[in-house]
Amino acid sequence: MAAADPYKVKHVELVLKSSDVLARIFTLAPGDTIPWHYHQHCADHFFVLEGRRQARSGLRSALVAAMELGVGSGTCRLFDRIAAD
Repeated sequence: MAAADPYKVKHVELVLKSSDVLARIFTLAPGDTIPWHYHQHCADHFFVLEGRRQARSGLRSALVAAMELGVGSGTCRLFDRIAAD
């Protein structure tokens, strides 16, 4: 996790970093949240490997379990762990 990240999560593993791709695995503990934010020139793709997570984008809310959710550039998004994991 970059020193400039304004939030803390249990663990971040770097998978791939190049001039046009950044892939990381975030492990969220109960109560961990990646707060509302947006990227002006890139998209996020959330993949849930285990447990249940909530991803919110704009006014839409989605519960994801063993699914993928893509969020385009310029769209606000939040990602957190569902407490009843």
